Amino acid sequence: MGTGPSDYLMPLVRPGYESVVAQAWQEHLDQLENVDLVDLHQIREGHPWVESGGVPMRQATCLVLKLEGTFESYCKGLSKSLRYEVQRLKKPPYTTQEAQIRTAATPDEACEFLSVFFRLHQQRWRKRGLPGAFASARVRRFHEEFVSEAVTRDLLRLSVLEKDGTQGGALYAMRAGSGTFFYQSGFDPAAKALSPGTVLVAAAIRRAFEDGCADFDFLRGDEPYKQRWKPQLSLANYRIMHRRAGWRGQAGEHLNRLGFGVETRVRRRLEGRGLLS
Repeated sequence: MGTGPSDYLMPLVRPGYESVVAQAWQEHLDQLENVDLVDLHQIREGHPWVESGGVPMRQATCLVLKLEGTFESYCKGLSKSLRYEVQRLKKPPYTTQEAQIRTAATPDEACEFLSVFFRLHQQRWRKRGLPGAFASARVRRFHEEFVSEAVTRDLLRLSVLEKDGTQGGALYAMRAGSGTFFYQSGFDPAAKALSPGTVLVAAAIRRAFEDGCADFDFLRGDEPYKQRWKPQLSLANYRIMHRRAGWRGQAGEHLNRLGFGVETRVRRRLEGRGLLS
């Protein structure tokens, strides 16, 4: 099971055994002693745990693009304005190599590009007086260890956009199984003329097609910039609280629900200001 800010927190289960694990979990839950509240986060719709008791609360929406046909045929279904931006990849300065999208291929490049990503991502948060999602040294160390290992297993899709020796954007994605997962991005407003956000996502989707992936998963959040890419699936994640008998369980559930409401309102406000893209 995941923890912290992970987008999907279902248990890691061999495909086909989800119901068996859910039943075993329910039996274990019924036998727990000295536990007042069990609080499960980010459980994907359709997972047996959603029906395992408790009251499911919609926690997030996850958008998924099904990769069918070719990248070129897919682009024909995009809006005219988005197609125009995607076509920048076939024009100068990209075709002349003045601007390049580089994807990390070694552990050293992975750590170098990750530093660029951290800087660009947090640059946007700091302008609004907020610490950002990667302010913690512990979180940064985790990602440094992850990218160093993931790139050697061809699981990392970490790219930067460079022009004249300056990085204008970075995109952090991963490949696992039959999917590519778009985690986070960051860009320099000064590079707006290059459309860094759009071309980096376009390049990542194109790479996913080339890799033979079935899905391009935008992960948690249904921000407008994700919807522009015409994802076909909109899947719900749920939070489920199992309250045990007694006043402590009741008080814990009440406090957690209050906190959930505050978190939801704050997140909607930040998403509206484009801080979570």
